[in-house]
Amino acid sequence: MKRDTSAPARSVAERVLSILEVFNPERPTLRLSDISRHTGMPLTTTHRLVRELVSWGALERDQRGGYWIGLRLWEVGALAPRSLGLREAALPFMEDLYEATHENVQLAVRDGRDGVYVERITGWDAVTVRTKVGARWAAARHRRGAGASRVRTARRSGAGAGRAARTVH
Repeated sequence: MKRDTSAPARSVAERVLSILEVFNPERPTLRLSDISRHTGMPLTTTHRLVRELVSWGALERDQRGGYWIGLRLWEVGALAPRSLGLREAALPFMEDLYEATHENVQLAVRDGRDGVYVERITGWDAVTVRTKVGARWAAARHRRGAGASRVRTARRSGAGAGRAARTVH
């Protein structure tokens, strides 16, 4: 693949992040040639960077040549303070809601015009949902679902200091 010399060269970090970005819920496992095609990088460059990502644990590889997001990358992502504190605060209320309904309970945070699922409790006999923790959805197009149940702060709901009240719409 001939490099476009009119475009500025991408940094190594940009190239590595573009590799990670091609994985999504519709494409959780990709072959090296797919990664190369989706990123627009030469196969040799893709191979070198993917090999380093596998070595560090950001990607994992099966015997048939498929790659997917690795556990080490998940461990690093789980440290994101934006979701960590929220998950810890919301989990007792999510568990209460699950116990009351025995249905699926999901927690998502807004990220620009999208939402990202950060926690989920699955009901045994509940309707099967295809959401996964870490999955992104277009929040601007959906006014229901994860946005239908909200945890409001004590100041807005009048609940006791330091406690959150659940409001189900």
